[in-house]
Amino acid sequence: MVIFCLFGIHRLWHLWTYFRIQYKDKKNPLKDQTSDSVSSLLTLNSGHNFIPPDQLAVATVTVFPPVTIQLPIYNEKYVVERLVNAVCAIDYPRDSLEIQVLDDSTDETIEKVDELVQQKQEQGFDIKAIRRPCRQGFK
Repeated sequence: MVIFCLFGIHRLWHLWTYFRIQYKDKKNPLKDQTSDSVSSLLTLNSGHNFIPPDQLAVATVTVFPPVTIQLPIYNEKYVVERLVNAVCAIDYPRDSLEIQVLDDSTDETIEKVDELVQQKQEQGFDIKAIRRPCRQGFK
């Protein structure tokens, strides 16, 4: 019973905070530029007034860190093509992106992976298939 009382008090606290912020937002000049629900939620969660995105400074990224994406697969001949195509469609500079297909397959997926890797290498992607002779340990 005590837990339910504490839960109720907690809910009342949230309601009081919400209505206090709603009253405070009536004095906020930025309120006209934002939707009521977004402004209230952001103010409620952060404790600060919401600043519209068009008033924020935008940082331009000129140097991208190198990223390696590993695709562990095992006998997934129906999925591997969509998976590789989805990763190659990522909006990231090709010179900073490395793709590793970790293929321990024992069926015709091996040929499919080799074909896909060859195609994507010809398109300029840094992609390679990596296989282990023995499937022990981690995937």
